Amino acid sequence: MKTLNQIKPNERVKIVSVCNCSDGVCNRLKCLGVDVGNEIEVIRKGWIGPIHFRVGMTEMFIRKKDAKCIEVE
Repeated sequence: MKTLNQIKPNERVKIVSVCNCSDGVCNRLKCLGVDVGNEIEVIRKGWIGPIHFRVGMTEMFIRKKDAKCIEVE
């Protein structure tokens, strides 16, 4: 299974699991729309910086450490 940090920019995928994150991060992401079944698009990513992505109409950044916790297909 791929994780969000493995997705290339301009690629759209479906979220399969978010529960591998710590409880605080998991709850915050779900409140922002990052939930199982939603489509996510990686907009850009840097070598050492955060990942910029979009879920629905919401754009946000996430640390690579937390992006590894989100499984996608």
